[in-house]
Amino acid sequence: MRSEQHPFINYLESVRDSNDQSYTRSTLAMLRRGLGKEPGEDANVMRIVVPWLPTDATEWSDRPYYTVASLFALHSQAGGNGDMGSHFRRLQQEKQSEDAVERRFTAL
Repeated sequence: MRSEQHPFINYLESVRDSNDQSYTRSTLAMLRRGLGKEPGEDANVMRIVVPWLPTDATEWSDRPYYTVASLFALHSQAGGNGDMGSHFRRLQQEKQSEDAVERRFTAL
């Protein structure tokens, strides 16, 4: 998180980077369901976004919060944490023999 960012962005990043993967997945999934919907149409998205709206928010000023939250969640879904190499290394260390992982990696 960077301090010069908007607090709402810091919050979204903290959700994405949380150690509680269940919380991260469920919150980001709720936000993704807001894509293509009008602000306020999905109660779960409202529950997450409304606390961050300015007190004098109007329909015009709150729309970007809903859009950013949903797009952030969509973008976060694509990446995940780490890179492919670290995922293969973890796979090799956890469950698979080195030869099995190497065969699969070579097949790719």
